[in-house]
Amino acid sequence: GWQRRTEHSDEMERAFGREFGPDGIAYMLSSGTSNDLEIVEWSGRGALRDAGRSEENALAARESVARLERTLGPDHPDALAAKGRLAWELRSVPRLLPEAERLARETLAATIRIKGEDDIDSLLNQQTLGVLLHLQGRSEEADDLLGDLLARARQSISEEQGVLFLFEWMHSAALREVERDGRAQEVLREGCEDMLRTLGIEDDKTRRALIELAVLSDQLRLTSDAQWA
Repeated sequence: GWQRRTEHSDEMERAFGREFGPDGIAYMLSSGTSNDLEIVEWSGRGALRDAGRSEENALAARESVARLERTLGPDHPDALAAKGRLAWELRSVPRLLPEAERLARETLAATIRIKGEDDIDSLLNQQTLGVLLHLQGRSEEADDLLGDLLARARQSISEEQGVLFLFEWMHSAALREVERDGRAQEVLREGCEDMLRTLGIEDDKTRRALIELAVLSDQLRLTSDAQWA
């Protein structure tokens, strides 16, 4: 599920969105030249955020999720991963936040039933739901869901192969969504320390983690400078 979603670089995903947009996504879906889960990833990470075309791309992603559920079954890992990803990406379309919440709740219920409450997919789907509630002004409900997630992840998720950092990285992104930038940076720094300790500086995943931390730190610095300008 979530591990698979990190295999493509951000640059690749953004390039797909810029170059192809909804027409390209529809073609890929109809021609069968790429699997539907990848289309949801790319449309979400790139084209779904393309200003002015968000709802077109949301429709393409919805169709892809529906196709996966029909062909693989609603509980198949790829179908659940795509549905959870769609719920997360729809946060950028305010009108579709109620739909995103429904998708997140359905995905969370399924992953808890299949994998248990402390599986990484369950924790990440709970995190998605928390962010969506916050974006709809339901901060208390959001805090209840987000409060102990990191501690639970660190108790239950193995550090081997950077799996824990995957959660820490995405938790950092969630914290930024709920306007906790300082804590987001702290979590990402802690994750990098985990990667350095367990995998070492020569590992590609560690280097990617350090790049993510550098990018976030730079973004926060620029935001701070703009506020004081």
